[in-house]
Amino acid sequence: SRINGIEIFFRGDGRDYQNLANNLIHHQTFAITAQPPYLPTNFRTPIYPFWLFFIYLIFKSFTPAIFIGAAVFALSAPLVYLIGKQIFSEKIAFISALIFAVEPWALFQSGFLAAEQIFLPIFLLSIYLFCLYLKYGKIQHLYLASAILGVATLTRPVALFFIAILAFLAFISELKISFWRSLKISTLTFLLFIAVLSPWLIRNKFVLNTWQFS
Repeated sequence: SRINGIEIFFRGDGRDYQNLANNLIHHQTFAITAQPPYLPTNFRTPIYPFWLFFIYLIFKSFTPAIFIGAAVFALSAPLVYLIGKQIFSEKIAFISALIFAVEPWALFQSGFLAAEQIFLPIFLLSIYLFCLYLKYGKIQHLYLASAILGVATLTRPVALFFIAILAFLAFISELKISFWRSLKISTLTFLLFIAVLSPWLIRNKFVLNTWQFS
């Protein structure tokens, strides 16, 4: 920032997210353009623009989002440790978290206005809860993992297809008890995920006349 000014953290995707948040604040529309007409869009998913929207309402500036987002992103490292601890030894879990914490590109990007700031810890939280389900067999962990994965998908659409992995592994895991139980639980896992996405999907249908997610 000393070389390029603080604007370096608002480049690229940050401009789109700023425009979305500004249009939510000033024009009450989910539009990506900086100039009129402010046409509704589904190009970006809604969680991160609303995150910036609330930060702006509190601080009257997007600059705090750089530091708040970096702090939230930093939660990814302990989540990597917790996930690793469920699967491997504590030593491997600690080394994994340490490698993640000092990875140069992640450190560099963590302050940029981009959905990854909050996406990665949300996504990793979902994976951690799913690991708890696989280890202890508590259905509550599975359903919570599915719901949080839905939130992650509304932050970055790249997570959309992971629900297929969760539902399939849940089906395999419960198959040892009974086929119908495994079918019911995997179906409920998928439906809960869809329920989290449904407000956005319905909005896209009514506003843009499409079920397209993004």
